[in-house]
Amino acid sequence: MSNRIEKFAKKISGDVRKKLYDAQKEQMVKLETAYFRDHEKIQNQVKQIIGGVSSILHHYYMDFAMEIYSKQKKFSGQTLLNELTILNNKWEMRGLDSDLLLKIKRIYVPAYPIPAPPPAGNIWIVDKSDTEVYKYLMDGTYVSSFDTTGHGENNYGIATDGINIWTVDIYDQEVYKYLMDGTYVSSFDTTGHGESNYGIATDGINIWIVDVNDAEVYKYLMDGTYVSSFDTSAYGHSNFGITTDGINIWTVDQSDKKVYKYLMDGTYVSSFDTSAHGTNNYGITTNKRYL
Repeated sequence: MSNRIEKFAKKISGDVRKKLYDAQKEQMVKLETAYFRDHEKIQNQVKQIIGGVSSILHHYYMDFAMEIYSKQKKFSGQTLLNELTILNNKWEMRGLDSDLLLKIKRIYVPAYPIPAPPPAGNIWIVDKSDTEVYKYLMDGTYVSSFDTTGHGENNYGIATDGINIWTVDIYDQEVYKYLMDGTYVSSFDTTGHGESNYGIATDGINIWIVDVNDAEVYKYLMDGTYVSSFDTSAYGHSNFGITTDGINIWTVDQSDKKVYKYLMDGTYVSSFDTSAHGTNNYGITTNKRYL
């Protein structure tokens, strides 16, 4: 033990540290000089790309660029592309423009591939009267439908995470779960935590239901376990629709013609008026860039 302590003491002594520093000083200066030169170059290149963007967002794009700079020093090939994709998704979720992010990536990786378009999705519509859920292609071409009789016969709201479909029944206080092909899976009861449910939304982690009568938004786990709720009576008391991007929640009020924005914990953020462009709004959705 004493020998180890003596060796450690010698290692951190002033003379030893000074010799190490003197030996590495020149190389350290070279590395720092190169870093600051690259940093200045990156700033100038990014400024040219984001010229028309609000100055408030400039430092976010700069941070994105510096993160890529660091990644391309450590990784290469497919590993680098994977790391860039992770960074890209993170900053897109924070609201940065995907086209600008791609241009910035190409500063460092000229051959960075343009991401392939996502697989063609579908649109689902729930019909309250005929107890059917209708499936369409994104261009509006009808595909198929499935019957919800026996498992929700007054469905007003519908949501999907791409793996399952949920419908919400206003009268029997039930949320019904289906596979994407319409096969019924299960349901959970919302009695006591949402009894006049019109809207439903999910981010794949939680399910939110909006109750039009008691001005509450109810949060459930994906298995239907009740978690919590927040009151919207001061900011929309006739909410029929709800949507989320996993960062914020929006509700649409049919009476006052407003859309209300909340944080995920229910903290009110802001609202906007739709009276000039939509006066009888029941539903709302988002693709993370538009409502």
